Amino acid sequence: MSQTRIRGKNKTIFKPKSLDLKNISGTSLAVDLVNLSPWKNPPLNSSTAICVEGYDTSLKEYPLRLALTKHFASCGEITQIYVPRDFKKKILKSVSFMWIKGEGAEDKALQLSGTDVGGWTVIVKPKPKHEPPSPITTISVEGYDTSLQKYLLELILEKHFDSCGEIRHVYVPTDYERGVLKSVAFLRIEGEGAEDKALQLSGTDVVGWTVIVKPSEIFYDNSSRAPATTPEASKIHRFRVTGYDASLPEIDIQMALCKHFSSCGEIWQVTVLSSTAFVSLRGERCVDKALELSGCNMGERTLVVNEPVVPQPELLKRKRVRHCTTTGYMPPGTWDKADADVYDE
Repeated sequence: MSQTRIRGKNKTIFKPKSLDLKNISGTSLAVDLVNLSPWKNPPLNSSTAICVEGYDTSLKEYPLRLALTKHFASCGEITQIYVPRDFKKKILKSVSFMWIKGEGAEDKALQLSGTDVGGWTVIVKPKPKHEPPSPITTISVEGYDTSLQKYLLELILEKHFDSCGEIRHVYVPTDYERGVLKSVAFLRIEGEGAEDKALQLSGTDVVGWTVIVKPSEIFYDNSSRAPATTPEASKIHRFRVTGYDASLPEIDIQMALCKHFSSCGEIWQVTVLSSTAFVSLRGERCVDKALELSGCNMGERTLVVNEPVVPQPELLKRKRVRHCTTTGYMPPGTWDKADADVYDE
């Protein structure tokens, strides 16, 4: 492959003139691309897809991938392994996927179902070519205290109905004239038998109140509109919070922080990272009220509340688009743009 060098200020760009495809193996190139990005790129057509279950979902992803690679090495060439993660629960999902290339790869892999993999029994199944979409059901929920914070109630409902399926959306309408929540909230849950599982929870206790669950055909309630507010009251402030017990489940930390800051204003969002959380608030004097809680105890821990996070002006500037990949290759469609950048400088 020949190249042309273009010189500019503090920059040298190599532009390919021609690309000799005769020396490139299409098969090996495709395998390399798949391995670089195992989920984004589709596997080879000659690869067989299988599902793997039975492992401990608290395992780390990398050791699991190594164990699967070693265990299924005799079945053929492993071109791809995808281990999905449940980011809310901070664990792996119970089903992983593998693509194996080779003659009789699927039969060899299925024969390993029920064998031991470092202390756990692997379950191997063929991966369905076309998976039907899971049904989504809508339910209504009543019985809660309408003076609760909206975001806190959303977290409570999400945790209580988590066993019914995947919570797609929680909608809690607000009565803006009275300044409280409306008495009926709605949830959309995805999964087989989600409606029956949710209805079985009707009459159960939810942090001190009894939930009433009914099937529903509607989801949104647009009967009232939010009143106009002052710019200060509508502005959202984001606080960095540390000092809480990071070993708790993410949703429990969110609920605890939401209750702790409920007196400061309207809780807009609570984002939990490994050892730091960000609480977004809005309302009159919410900044002063939130900072006053720094040093207070939440459980047996002392919280530290930092000044509101303000984006730096230089971080808001538009970054220059990278015209070449990390390997130095420039797609032909970007040559003219790269040349303009060089000469503009």
